[in-house]
Amino acid sequence: MFVILPINHKEMIDKTCYISTYNEMFLGNTGSKFDQNWLYGGLGFKINSKVNIELGYMNQFFTSKNRDQLNIITNVSF
Repeated sequence: MFVILPINHKEMIDKTCYISTYNEMFLGNTGSKFDQNWLYGGLGFKINSKVNIELGYMNQFFTSKNRDQLNIITNVSF
């Protein structure tokens, strides 16, 4: 599930600041049905119809391993 919420405008037009959230759950077919979960949150800026800049982090939860993984993400879309 991916959600983008504009902050300074009612819709995603040029020069819009936004919050983005993302959650993806992976299910396995052996052992535990839950395999991993990717949870993301970020802040972005839509410069124009062709360019977005976004900075956020993603935490990956694993059941098969005894650790969580934190990713710091920078995304520039053209």
